[in-house]
Amino acid sequence: MTLTAHTTVAPAAFSLPPTPLLDASGLAVLRFALLPGTRADRLRRTGLAASDVVGAVDRACCLLGASTLAQAGALTALHRLLTAEQIGLAAPVPATLTARRRQALALMVGGLSTEWIADRLGIHEASAIGLCRETARALGVTTAAHAGYAAVTTGAVPLSAIRPHLPALTTPVHHDARRASVSSSPLAPSAPASRPPAATDTTRAARAEVLLTDGHGRVLITAGSGPGDSQLPGGPLMPHETPPAAARRHAETATALTLLTPGRLLAVDWAPGTGPTYTYDHPPLTAAQTATLTADHTRRGTPRLLTPADLITRAPADAQRVLAVLRARVEGRTAELEHGRPRTPGALDTHRVLPRTATAPEPWTPVGRRHDGPATSVAAWLTLTCGLVVVHHDPATGRTRLPGGPLTPGDTDALEHALARICAATVGVRPRGAVLIGHSGTEARLVATVPRLGPLIAGPCEPTVVRLLTTPEQAVELCENSITPAELRDALETARIATGLLRQPVTPVPTNGMTW
Repeated sequence: MTLTAHTTVAPAAFSLPPTPLLDASGLAVLRFALLPGTRADRLRRTGLAASDVVGAVDRACCLLGASTLAQAGALTALHRLLTAEQIGLAAPVPATLTARRRQALALMVGGLSTEWIADRLGIHEASAIGLCRETARALGVTTAAHAGYAAVTTGAVPLSAIRPHLPALTTPVHHDARRASVSSSPLAPSAPASRPPAATDTTRAARAEVLLTDGHGRVLITAGSGPGDSQLPGGPLMPHETPPAAARRHAETATALTLLTPGRLLAVDWAPGTGPTYTYDHPPLTAAQTATLTADHTRRGTPRLLTPADLITRAPADAQRVLAVLRARVEGRTAELEHGRPRTPGALDTHRVLPRTATAPEPWTPVGRRHDGPATSVAAWLTLTCGLVVVHHDPATGRTRLPGGPLTPGDTDALEHALARICAATVGVRPRGAVLIGHSGTEARLVATVPRLGPLIAGPCEPTVVRLLTTPEQAVELCENSITPAELRDALETARIATGLLRQPVTPVPTNGMTW
């Protein structure tokens, strides 16, 4: 069968990647996932039993290395695994798509969900869902899987939209049920489809890396493989090498430091066309290690120490993934990422809370010692009976701090009343039993208990603040307030909270409040 390519690149200049090796049962599950209609109708058409199709969508995507059904449909068409008739699709007809719909289709076949499509296009998720449906209808189909299939067969998007390593060809591929006729295509593999050995499958090679930070919370970033690229120190695994061993080897090569000890697994990142990336934690670098950082200038370039806020502007290629890893470290969990984005975003991801960068701390003067000068502001450790504390995040400024605010001239002699007034207005809390524990610079610090969290009432032009429940140690890592180890110890002793509470996911407080 003759195939035509609508590009200036000769079709014979490339061959398809190896076809996934699916047996009859795998093809049946894939067909069930791609077919439209009711579950009963699809079971009848595939001849499968109900027990055979448990988790069919996830299994079908896993068989092809796809993230979504739209991408699975595109890969099915690319590898000629099933004909259009077999998946209940009429012969696709090339359609003229607007630039917006073509962009949405490229993101769909690239494996992005509607949430991430909305983020890429700068629209609401509901608008992204509507745009994807309009794009499918413009192709003459009704499902995302069929839209992905039609995108390849009609040449609506370049093949590189599916996998970055594929060429940027937009080649309509008209399918035939007979493998013999397909094998005569100029775009078909010249040899029988078979997967090469894992050691030579560079597109699926796993990577391992280490999150290295200094004592101030700055992140160590090294040069990537491409011009202007940047990444955490790491690289691909060698045969029979474990991810932690590979992470250590690459990190020591990139930094010239020795005896690095990767800790717990912080994140696993999945992306189309590549293997997983494992990111491991590491204790903060010592001052001596930071001072002696060198680089292998022939390969990696000079490592840089960047604050979390600087990552966005100075290392944009890897910023969102590194920030997700930093947030996972704060919450003591292992994040599952897709394209560098959390598959199940936590509160810190949703509200884009950045871990703070340590600065020179204000001098801590505990209660009982002489403090020169009046207090100009007040902040408090608002504690719950379970040992968690309330922190205040302002989405408008991106600042996270202990609840509090500036004092008026008449507040210095009644800090408890001033704290109650400020907290009621800013975080909807009326603290009880406030006790002064000391001063951080000119800011008075108190400890109080919280019987309940009331509703937040914002003005018509005021953004709603975010209240988060964290452990005391997590509050130190997130809040911009200068908190010294001595203050943390005094706060825990006054509140009678045990040190070293297990880290846990940060909990957002609903705007309508919370009681316990």
